[in-house]
Amino acid sequence: MSEMTAMTAMTAMTAMTAMTAMTGRGASLSGLTALYGEGSTTEALITSHWRNTADGTAAIPVRTGEFADGELPHFDDAKHLAWWQPEVRAHICSQELARGLQSVADQRTGSWSLFHAETKLLDATDMSAEVRQALGGILLENKLTYIDPRPVVRLVRPSRAVVDAQLEKVIAHANSELRRSRAPEIVSQVLPQVPFWSSVVPLSPWRTPHTYELIGIALRFGNEVCHDAKHCLAVPRPSELSPRVQPILQTPGWAALPSGHATEAYLFAALMLRLLGQPIDPAGNQLAQTLLRQAGSIADNRVHAGLHFPMDSISGRVLGETLAAYVHARCQPRSWQAMIFDGNDDEMGDADLDPTKPLDDLPGCAAGIAGTARQSGILSEMWGRARSELVGLGF
Repeated sequence: MSEMTAMTAMTAMTAMTAMTAMTGRGASLSGLTALYGEGSTTEALITSHWRNTADGTAAIPVRTGEFADGELPHFDDAKHLAWWQPEVRAHICSQELARGLQSVADQRTGSWSLFHAETKLLDATDMSAEVRQALGGILLENKLTYIDPRPVVRLVRPSRAVVDAQLEKVIAHANSELRRSRAPEIVSQVLPQVPFWSSVVPLSPWRTPHTYELIGIALRFGNEVCHDAKHCLAVPRPSELSPRVQPILQTPGWAALPSGHATEAYLFAALMLRLLGQPIDPAGNQLAQTLLRQAGSIADNRVHAGLHFPMDSISGRVLGETLAAYVHARCQPRSWQAMIFDGNDDEMGDADLDPTKPLDDLPGCAAGIAGTARQSGILSEMWGRARSELVGLGF
């Protein structure tokens, strides 16, 4: 996700899943020749077909279940996800996660908001005209069909004065020895930070391929949402405002706030803890403490690199943790807590990301109302496949 295209992120996260299916079983060669063709193999298959079916007496095999005589596979069955290629599952799940979501840009308040809207049906027999009018919708045979929007997250764009105050902090970071000492981490964390995550959680493409796949789908979703917010808020990069920043990596060709790396890192940490059945609160939980501190370090490194303001990391954490809760709620019967980031908070000019503090204790951050959505059968199936791997590892 973060500073790369959605396709690059998805490729990096699903490559391990694909390799799991191929490694040690000769599937790599057969997969390539079947999907893309190869001249001598194609000719051999033609002649083999002639020889093996020449007498026409080959019996049609008897099959049962969904492939029994006269039957077709079940309609709209989440279990069929196991039949498809990983990239196809990713497309299906991306559509499912985006279903019902709507972003709203409010120029008056300088804010970008994300809502989940569901179509609901109510018995309007005893409903007053005032209530019906307030709900809107369509009334047919005493049944009212209406749209129920629930907030997910709201980001308020900072003023130029706040951006300039934050710029001084970035320049101070650039002049710090920490830039040099963190350079190896900064360079290593340009791509999805799989080695860093798997150093904390026992993930591998052989033991946890379904977990990798679900995480990759969630990160692709987070990437798309993050870039929608970036486009709307259009906060310049530090180096676009001062020649004193001089980033140590190429400045990406998109806006600064929210930080994609922070969104990615915190989305992973918060979603992974849920998949592991661990509490999100780091108090007394070493795994949560380590994952959240690691996410904070990944986000902070982008500031030392000269690519982001500290407030980008704070807003990225808000977006990442909230999207993790939203993804969980779409996979399992849960609610999410809507969150608000206000870039014009009085403390924002001097604000830094503190990974040890709860989300709503950070400058400019506040909790909104709780939201719920219908559980998706497709996403629930993906969650169950990942969760079963982790249960097998003792979580």
